[in-house]
Amino acid sequence: MNKTSPLFVEKPQNSRISSNYALITSAQYCRRFGKPQNIISKHMDEMLKIPGCVNDNASKLPLGYDRTSINICGLESLGVSCSQYGSLLIPVIMSKLPPKIRIQVARNTAHKVWEMSDLLEVIIKCIIVCLTM
Repeated sequence: MNKTSPLFVEKPQNSRISSNYALITSAQYCRRFGKPQNIISKHMDEMLKIPGCVNDNASKLPLGYDRTSINICGLESLGVSCSQYGSLLIPVIMSKLPPKIRIQVARNTAHKVWEMSDLLEVIIKCIIVCLTM
């Protein structure tokens, strides 16, 4: 883990957190980086910039999943829930997925209105399947 990473701070010595770093709180985040809306916008911009997998080669899928998850954690630390942006971001993420994985997402999502957690769960299952092949 990079000690200069802006999203992490060193954990206190008496902390029960298993890693050496803990996610910073919303207040620390805002104090360190400025206005919350600017930070939210940056997280959303980063998710829009994630490269897509234009063919069935899913080699970029783990990287895209990781970058999406990191930015979602950043938004959650600011108090922004998936219900606030999920319906807008899901089509963007779907457009970056290979066709076979889009089909799997459509087949394996139970809700009429998809939720971000369902989408990410199906994507991680597809990554596991792709890596074991």
